[in-house]
Amino acid sequence: VHDLLAQIPSTVSRAADLGCGPGNSTELLLRRFPTATVVGVDSSEEMIRAAKQRLPHVRFELGDLATWPEQP
Repeated sequence: VHDLLAQIPSTVSRAADLGCGPGNSTELLLRRFPTATVVGVDSSEEMIRAAKQRLPHVRFELGDLATWPEQP
């Protein structure tokens, strides 16, 4: 994941972690793009709860990726 994130230009202003799980990859996005608006999306209520507990200052949404509106 670190190698993949390093390939993305640092000028990102918005990022979405689709299938964020407990927020592990969301945390990496926040570190790589500290000024970006980041949202995590997952279809599991349990994972969203865990992610909110891990990163209470980040927006997490329960959602189905098939119908996600692509608006971080």
